[in-house]
Amino acid sequence: MRRTIIVLCFAASLLAAQVASGQEAAKTAPAIPERSGYLTDQAQLLKTDRAKQLVGVLKQVNQQIGAEIYILLVHSTKPLKIVPYTHQVTKAWGLNPDSQDKWLLILVAVDDGGINIADSKATRAILPDKELGLIIEKQLKPAFNAGNFAAGLAAGVKAIYQRLAFTPTIKEEPVPQTSKRAIHTELLLLGLIGLLAVVLYFLVVRSR
Repeated sequence: MRRTIIVLCFAASLLAAQVASGQEAAKTAPAIPERSGYLTDQAQLLKTDRAKQLVGVLKQVNQQIGAEIYILLVHSTKPLKIVPYTHQVTKAWGLNPDSQDKWLLILVAVDDGGINIADSKATRAILPDKELGLIIEKQLKPAFNAGNFAAGLAAGVKAIYQRLAFTPTIKEEPVPQTSKRAIHTELLLLGLIGLLAVVLYFLVVRSR
């Protein structure tokens, strides 16, 4: 009986520890915000007019090239790093990384100074990770460091749009065409050569 009581106490202690651990994890784990259209500004960084302007641009991008660009602004992703947090967001938002649809997610963690861009397989075929990294370094970071998040996001979206919309064309070399005069000259030369061959044949026969 005593052993049973000890086992039950141990099990209760273990269960309590697990519950406490779960409650602590719930307190520290960053929440995944619900998607609010193309722009989800949980950190409240953008003024209303700039936010509306940016959403208008994102809608135009979708209408013109069929690509969906989502933006999520949060204070922090801690204790997670920004990349695994981004993966959780894409999963929660139903954004399939293997999709043939063109989509991107620009995630900015303001307090952490973190920026990450997730995309679909179809987007990566046009815009590889290296180029996305350049967009972060050249368009997003400089404006963000200056405290101008709206301008940085607008510049980043513009760079992405231009790259996705750009379709390189193959310049076809003109096929050289033979003029009618050249064809006529060639036929005339062939005729003269044939005639000369016939004449030579008869001369040889008569000489025998």
